[in-house]
Amino acid sequence: MANPMAVTALASMALAVAIWFLYRGIGGRGLPGCGPTSGCEAVTRSRWARCGRVPVAGLGSLVYILTCIASLSANASGSPELRRAGWLTLLALVPILAGGAVWFIGLQWLVIRRICRWCMVAHFLALLASVCIIHALGESQASGAFVIWQHWALLIPGTVALALLIALQIKIEPRTYAVVRHTGKMSPVRPSPPPPRQEPVDTPATADLEAERNAKPTLAANPFAGRTVTAAEGRIILRGDAWPVLGSPKAPHVLIYLFDYTCKECRYVHSLLDQAMQRYPLELAVMMIPVPRDPLCNPMIKTREKEHAFACAYARLGLMVWGADRSKYAEFDLYMFKSPHAPMLGQARVKAVELVGAAITNPEAPHGEIDAMIGKAVELFKSAGTNIAPTLLLPDRAVTGRPPTADHLFRVLEQCLKLEPQQGA
Repeated sequence: MANPMAVTALASMALAVAIWFLYRGIGGRGLPGCGPTSGCEAVTRSRWARCGRVPVAGLGSLVYILTCIASLSANASGSPELRRAGWLTLLALVPILAGGAVWFIGLQWLVIRRICRWCMVAHFLALLASVCIIHALGESQASGAFVIWQHWALLIPGTVALALLIALQIKIEPRTYAVVRHTGKMSPVRPSPPPPRQEPVDTPATADLEAERNAKPTLAANPFAGRTVTAAEGRIILRGDAWPVLGSPKAPHVLIYLFDYTCKECRYVHSLLDQAMQRYPLELAVMMIPVPRDPLCNPMIKTREKEHAFACAYARLGLMVWGADRSKYAEFDLYMFKSPHAPMLGQARVKAVELVGAAITNPEAPHGEIDAMIGKAVELFKSAGTNIAPTLLLPDRAVTGRPPTADHLFRVLEQCLKLEPQQGA
């Protein structure tokens, strides 16, 4: 009979990967190659990483533990009954090991369309363990040592369990956001002063726009000047006029929103924040801090992906508009987030020029002052300690991920900030 210790070794390695994922999920530093926007991050943040509220890695750990115990029992030298029980248990686990691996590999390739290398390692180890079990059972049948295959009915419970797992994953969409306490240990974050208004090149094409802009009256002072915005229980402190802010200047609560214009989840959460500001118009404002998922301006990102190819340019555009005329930022923000997808970069630039004129330069080119602000935004994102975009920072909490509906966000805000909706909202 084939040595069942091969099954033990394979299941043990798969178990190590699963436990590592569980550790990562409860606040560990993560696996190598699993940074923001990686395939690992996309897979583990997807709805398929859980079955209801239970992490799939936890269920996998239980299966791998049972496989290890059963394979060790099958290798027991002093007890034929224990060996037989071990092999029968391994037979019952084959549908879960093999079928589960096929299911989750298929999800990555066909549904999520991103590959998590560590998930793949665990799934291939499970497949190899299944092959070893079947091979060993075939040898035992041929030698007459055990008549295992007469117990084919043991395949039914594992098959039913796998079918139940698949049905629950399809039927129940797990929680896609979390409300956590800040875990960062950085000193209070204080961003550099906002960039001054740019002076455009005086060319015939821009002369009229320059004259028109100079003819405008002096802009009013930033209504959020003199205020401070705190988060992470006071470890993050920002000036009220250091970043764009949406909402009433009289609002007692200013939240910090870390987002990317090219991030679909960020765009959806922005729509929820719009609804929240309508529900609490005199109590809530939102500080908008872009953190592009693009290695051209964000050293945290190692690989440039097509979806986020112009993230730096969009962030520069937004900050250019705000730096040129703060009163126009809300209109630009409304334009940028009016649909689930970001507008074409050229269209966004035309809109920005329409709003503030020649203050807008090429957003794809590096810009010293604004890129310095983006660098501060990246550092702030690091200090938030969540490694997830979008992130909404409250005074002593962080809302990470994508609340499924506005009501979910309302409940969080009302619980954490003691907000009350305006009459009729």
